[in-house]
Amino acid sequence: MRLFYAVEIPEDIKRNVWREVKKFEDLPVKLVSIHHYHITLLFLGEVEAKNVELLANAIEKNTFPKFYMTLKGMGAFYDKRGAVKVIYKDVGQGRDELREINQYLTERSGEALESKDRRPYEPHLTLARGAVRSRSVTEAIKERIDQLSGEGGEYKFLVKEILLIRSDLTNHGSEYRLVAKLLLSQ
Repeated sequence: MRLFYAVEIPEDIKRNVWREVKKFEDLPVKLVSIHHYHITLLFLGEVEAKNVELLANAIEKNTFPKFYMTLKGMGAFYDKRGAVKVIYKDVGQGRDELREINQYLTERSGEALESKDRRPYEPHLTLARGAVRSRSVTEAIKERIDQLSGEGGEYKFLVKEILLIRSDLTNHGSEYRLVAKLLLSQ
């Protein structure tokens, strides 16, 4: 089964961010469903059933305190040719805490990890994925990101828990199921 650790985004913030994201509808991008908004802490990939308990225990045994996180501005990740791969809402406050938790989970997930992601962890909320790789589309997306970064809101919330989520791929996209939850300490 495909698993990942994540931080959930509060519903009111999801709705506000969705209002911003809808301004990309006229561009050739695939918008992420509002129901899938989360901050990935660590993508584990395919995990054998025997390792699920180990992974659930990895988040039960930590002592991370609750912390505040802000989502602000927009940005994009690009492929090697410079085309937009991912449009995201950036993380401001809470970035260091997310990196620390990512490191902790990476170390404790050990053998259960399908493969280690070689890229440095960059906390973000994925909003859309590029669907067309052309210079004109990339420029249009960049312009829209610049415009919305100035207009978009900044959203602050208290991170109270870490989730272990199962992602099942279907003909209609991914379906998420909660596997385990850890409430962060005071």
